[in-house]
Amino acid sequence: FSTTYEESRVKFLHQIKEMEHHWDHAKHIKYQVGEPEDDLTIDVLYAEALENKKNLLLITTGEHGVEGYIGSAILQLFMNEFMQALNPKNTGLVLVHAINPWGMKHYRRTNENNVDLNRNFIWEWDKLNRSLNKGYREGKDFFLSSERIKSKLAFNIRYGIKLLKVFIKLGAKGLSDALLYGQYEFPKGTYYGGDGYEANTKHMIALYKTYFSSYDRIVMIDIHTGYGPSDQMCITNSSLERFSSEELSRQFAYPLVQKTDAKEFYSINGDMIDFVYLLHQNEFKQKDFYATVFEFGTFGDSMVANLKSLKAIISENQTFWHGSDNKLFTEQIKRNFLELFYPSDLTWRKKAVDDAKLAFKGILKAKHFI
Repeated sequence: FSTTYEESRVKFLHQIKEMEHHWDHAKHIKYQVGEPEDDLTIDVLYAEALENKKNLLLITTGEHGVEGYIGSAILQLFMNEFMQALNPKNTGLVLVHAINPWGMKHYRRTNENNVDLNRNFIWEWDKLNRSLNKGYREGKDFFLSSERIKSKLAFNIRYGIKLLKVFIKLGAKGLSDALLYGQYEFPKGTYYGGDGYEANTKHMIALYKTYFSSYDRIVMIDIHTGYGPSDQMCITNSSLERFSSEELSRQFAYPLVQKTDAKEFYSINGDMIDFVYLLHQNEFKQKDFYATVFEFGTFGDSMVANLKSLKAIISENQTFWHGSDNKLFTEQIKRNFLELFYPSDLTWRKKAVDDAKLAFKGILKAKHFI
C-alpha cells in the first residue's frame, strides 16, 4: 500500500520485469494528462498474447483518483499471485495505473477540472439532458455551499440545518440518488460529469477500442472504493450485464454480487462500465465480453455510515473550493475524506486483499482464464 502517487507509479512500473518473465515483449505505454511539468501519466503495462489472441484480461484503477491507492495494491496482488497462472500463448494482459493521476496525486476523486470521470463516459453527448438530475438542482443549497468555513462549530450547525432541509425536501432515497447519479449543471459541485469527454476519458476510449478489437474473449475489472458494506467487497456489474447477480454469484463462488441499478446498488449516469458494454454491443458484438467493478466498501452501508460518508464528501468539496479559517478542522476534513476512500486500518486492508483474491479466482476460473 503506497502513500503517494509517485511511489505507487514506481512500484507499478517495476512490475514490468515480472511480466517479461511470461511475455517476452511486454511494454509500457503512457498517456500524458495535464501540464507536462506536472508529470502526470496514465500508465499502461501491456503484454500481447504470444501466439493466438484468444483471451484479454484488462484491469483498470484510479478512475476516482484517491481510490487508486487501493487499486494499486490490488494490481500488485494480481501480478504477484495470479498473473503467472495465465497462459501467455493465448492470453493478453492490459493493466492500467491511475486513469485519473491528478486526483490520485492530490487525494481527490475528481480530475483537475473537477470532473468525476465515472460520470463522464456519456455514450452520446448531443443527446444528454444536462438538467436530468432534478434532485441535485432542488438540493443545490446543500450540495453547493459557496461559503468559506469559519469554524468547526459554525460549519456543523449550518451543515446540520441544510441537511435537515434537503432531507425533508428529497427524502433519504431522493437525497442519495441526487448525489450519486451524476450532474451536468454545476462545475464546482460533487459528481460533476463535465460538458464533454475529458482527456482521460478520450485516452481510455481509444485504449478500449484498440484492445477489444484484437481478442475474442474479454474480461475487464475496474477497482473502486467507498460504497457498500465495510466487511465484504462487492462484485458490481453493469445494469446491461445479461446474467443476473444471483447467477454470477453462483458462477464465481463469491458471496456478494450486485448490479448498478436502483434496486440492487444505485443508478449512475456516464458510468465507464456501462460505456464499455455499449461499446461491445455497438462495435464488438461478436466478442465474448464481461466487465465488472470490485467495489470495496469503507464506512459501511448503514444510515449512520451513509450520513458520515455524505458529510465527508460535501465538506471536502466545500473546503477545496472556498477554503477554511480553521487549519485543524481542515486537516480533519481531509483525513475523513481519505479514510472514506483509502482506509488506514490494517484489518480492513487485509480483508480487502482476501476478498480480491477470492473474486479474482472465481472470475478467472469461470471465464476459463485459469
